Amino acid sequence: MDIKFQRCTAIHKGNAFMYYFYDKNLPGYFITSVAIAETVEDKRYFMEVYEYFCTEIVRDRDIYCVLFANTVGLFDKYMDTTIEYQGKTLHKVKKYEDIRIMQYYVAQQLKEVANG
Repeated sequence: MDIKFQRCTAIHKGNAFMYYFYDKNLPGYFITSVAIAETVEDKRYFMEVYEYFCTEIVRDRDIYCVLFANTVGLFDKYMDTTIEYQGKTLHKVKKYEDIRIMQYYVAQQLKEVANG
């Protein structure tokens, strides 16, 4: 396999990092890597980073990622479709607003269960 060079942008807060780039051939943003420390604070920081990424950078475009071991728990529930691109299996992430609606619905279900 050939070594390929690709520029990407990193955004972070605390010890939560996300690396991405825009690919006009997809077209959309490709999340290349995520690194998050184990603390609850850094996991919350990642949510802030991801929200900023979706609302201020991506906006109405699409987001793609590859599900590596460290990203399965972050994105597996939010996959929309799968495509083959340059020999890789890319997963299209649902739109941010759709994810927020899903999270609200699940929170309401949990609230109902808790209140019995």
